[in-house]
Amino acid sequence: MKACGTCTLCCKVCTIVELNKPSGQWCVHARPGQGCAIYGDHPKECQVFRCGWLTIDELGEDWKPINSKFVLLLDEDRRRLVIENDPGHPQAWKKAPFYQQIKSWARAWTVIASVGKHCIFVFPDQDIDVGPIEAGDEVRRGFRGEGPLKAPWVRVRPVGGGPPREYVGRFGPTA
Repeated sequence: MKACGTCTLCCKVCTIVELNKPSGQWCVHARPGQGCAIYGDHPKECQVFRCGWLTIDELGEDWKPINSKFVLLLDEDRRRLVIENDPGHPQAWKKAPFYQQIKSWARAWTVIASVGKHCIFVFPDQDIDVGPIEAGDEVRRGFRGEGPLKAPWVRVRPVGGGPPREYVGRFGPTA
């Protein structure tokens, strides 16, 4: 059975609203390599957190966050996957064997690789860097066009108003 063991990367890469802890910074209660200093009294967000490596049975030890340098966050209905990267290893998700599997998941799920607020939407044939996304921003993704003239598309509408930012990838096969 999988277990966190000495892995505490979630304590660095995940946002913890209850503690006002931004992503990419160690939680003040984290003891890297050991665990949480307030375990048992830790925030509800931490209590309900489920690491993707622990919940996706087919992932081996190389996917364990302490080894891969990223944490997988899969929503309950398995439609969206967020890859929270360690800021010291922002491109870890693009290395073998991870990238090929992540691209495969992008065929069925919305996949977002992030380092802090900086986000990259992953599509089967290309990635679209949309820059920072703030909590509450409205984000939509999909495809524009048909057949060979089909292109991935992302729109970010800022929570505070202002014009939306639109990104369209290159046209071509997006099998």
